[in-house]
Amino acid sequence: MRRALGIGLACAATVMALSLRGDAQGLVPGGEIFGGYSYLRSNTGAGFNANGWEGSLTGNFNRFFGLEVDLADHYNSPPVNAGFSSDFSFLFGPHFALRGNPKVTPFAHVLAGGTRGTQTPLLFLPCPVGIACQPSLAEQHETAFTTAVGGGIDVKAARFVWIRVIQADYLREQFTNNPQNDVRLSFGVVLRFSR
Repeated sequence: MRRALGIGLACAATVMALSLRGDAQGLVPGGEIFGGYSYLRSNTGAGFNANGWEGSLTGNFNRFFGLEVDLADHYNSPPVNAGFSSDFSFLFGPHFALRGNPKVTPFAHVLAGGTRGTQTPLLFLPCPVGIACQPSLAEQHETAFTTAVGGGIDVKAARFVWIRVIQADYLREQFTNNPQNDVRLSFGVVLRFSR
């Protein structure tokens, strides 16, 4: 987990450096920060829904191409005996934008990285005679290679503030015993840095 965090911080530093470099050359925008709500639909078993957040940082080389660092965390409460689970993803990759209209920007990205899955199933252990039992929690963790392909649409609200109306991604998480094909939908606010 510490190694993954170190890699994520290195990627974020690279993106920030690219953002400053693009800004110095007068390219618009030099960088973008996104933050907002995220919904995840997983196909694990019978499938489950999860709510959470997503944030990304994009440093642009030019008007069309940039590099993106994407972080997201989703939480769900499956049926009683399945327990609670959380998936924290850290992804990095190219970001492509079509900036033909000054008020609407469609984009696409292809990301790769990892997902740290945490699952806390409820285990009912046998009780000694005459002693009341409580369910015990046994957490399980796994980090899986993850890819994401998707895109969305940003709409201008003010000079530096845009609204991400929708972002839709397909995520493939390679967990050892349970590879997942997930759909992630997000929306929120984008802050853009220009000259």
